[in-house]
Amino acid sequence: MFLSQQAFATVVQSTPLISIDLIVENAQGEILLGKRTNRPAQGFLVCAWRSCTKG
Repeated sequence: MFLSQQAFATVVQSTPLISIDLIVENAQGEILLGKRTNRPAQGFLVCAWRSCTKG
């Protein structure tokens, strides 16, 4: 079963974006952080994460 382009666009616009946050810790107890390069959180340290692309 496939959705029409219009129906799919409506679903993408109407549903939340899925995101997974991860805390990665090594044997010494250090936590992996990244520094954001894009707005709105540019320059902030963040935990590892991944978003599923909508559309």
